Amino acid sequence: MGRLDFKKAAPEASPEDYVFSQIDFSRYREINKKDFERLFPEGLEDFSGEFYRKNFGIDKTEIRSVIEESYKKAEEVYILQKEGPLILSLMRTLETSLESSPLFTRDEIQTELSQLCGFVSGGTSREFKGMDHLYPVLVHSLNNLIIHHEDGMQTKLFISPQGDLSATFRPGGKPWTLVLIDKR
Repeated sequence: MGRLDFKKAAPEASPEDYVFSQIDFSRYREINKKDFERLFPEGLEDFSGEFYRKNFGIDKTEIRSVIEESYKKAEEVYILQKEGPLILSLMRTLETSLESSPLFTRDEIQTELSQLCGFVSGGTSREFKGMDHLYPVLVHSLNNLIIHHEDGMQTKLFISPQGDLSATFRPGGKPWTLVLIDKR
């Protein structure tokens, strides 16, 4: 932001419009099929319904519809049919936002364990006691895990000094760290 020269903005342009006009959205005009199918629509699951309502004023179903209607599949790429502020902002936000949902939550683990207990006992799901003790153990079991990606990149999971499960990614070879599960 510090490198933007607001004096070059048109007199009638708002600061938001000027900033938006300076972003290079060309990467969203044509997206490799493999990347598109991994990030969009699969990537929609990385964010909560509240995230979509707060940032776009619409829900995940409508977001999915906007993406599907905006892109056309051609051979090995998806091509943006018509550029517009909503689709460009949406694609940029989904790709760069740090507000993703946790990797897993206590409630999700509780549900899985309840179903597992029911399966093992041959009955219906039951409440799993001791989650407050098991959840931290599950999170800590991911400490120092290294995930090797198809493109040769690696992601390292680790417990931060604050107790959060974090990961260091290296998009474009540049290290980038993100909290996946906070200690709460």
